Amino acid sequence: MNAYDKALLGLYVISLFAIIALLSDVWALAAILVLILMVSLVQKAAFEDEIIRESDRHREAMVQIAARLELFSRKLEEIRYDVGKGFYAFDSRLKEARVDYQKDMDMNYRELSRKLYEVENRLTAARRTFASALGAMDDRINSKDEEETYRR
Repeated sequence: MNAYDKALLGLYVISLFAIIALLSDVWALAAILVLILMVSLVQKAAFEDEIIRESDRHREAMVQIAARLELFSRKLEEIRYDVGKGFYAFDSRLKEARVDYQKDMDMNYRELSRKLYEVENRLTAARRTFASALGAMDDRINSKDEEETYRR
């Protein structure tokens, strides 16, 4: 019982004694007023019990809701952890793929550089061969011109 209930009960008792004292001449009216006072007291007690039952029911519902929210929160945390773990695994795979790709690109670049160097060497050799062939041809042409000049 809280302070309001105690005060209300005290007022009921005072009202009861006041009714009995004032209406002692008219017992029938006093009995009716005491009966009304008792009915209101019983109704108040029933109303208090109903409030307590409703409060307990609401408390149980709140406990169930809190439990469901806690379960939802745990599942949400697990999902967040799994997603984070998945992103970490994806990032690791991406880094590995990037490293492999970089190695392949470096190897391809080196191979391409080597082939370009070989082509360049072949072109240089062909240019030298062509230059010496042209030089030899010039020498032959010049020697034939000199023979013709000697013959004349």
